[in-house]
Amino acid sequence: MTLTTSGGYFLGFLTVIPQLFSAHKQYAALLSSLTEVSVVDCARNNMIIGKTELEIEPQHIAIGQDHFAVGMNDGVWFYRWRPMGANGDISGGSMFHLVYKRDYPSTISKVVMNDMWAAALSDGQVFVHSIEESQEQMRKFPHNKN
Repeated sequence: MTLTTSGGYFLGFLTVIPQLFSAHKQYAALLSSLTEVSVVDCARNNMIIGKTELEIEPQHIAIGQDHFAVGMNDGVWFYRWRPMGANGDISGGSMFHLVYKRDYPSTISKVVMNDMWAAALSDGQVFVHSIEESQEQMRKFPHNKN
């Protein structure tokens, strides 16, 4: 951003906005504003499947077959982006909803997932758990690390 003042000064400001995105098959989840995620179908001319507002400004994003996750520090928010039972193409205007917010013992650097399970990397450890079942116990690998 560049500004001029009434005193004749010329001021220039630089900022860095992170480009956060993740892809699964032909779908991509991307940060479309500081607190909004859009899911697009890249095989259909980048058709927007849907958007949702977030509670946070995420540090990382991941997308899987039915869910996407956004995270900041030790928290990860899991959203369902594909409706239950939708196996084929889905049309635009899909409604996303938060299915679970999970807190981990330390800061998460990466999340990967399939249709049912999520794995989160933190300080050399991987935490594996079900995405939508909140009562599910989290498993930690390697087991011998505190």
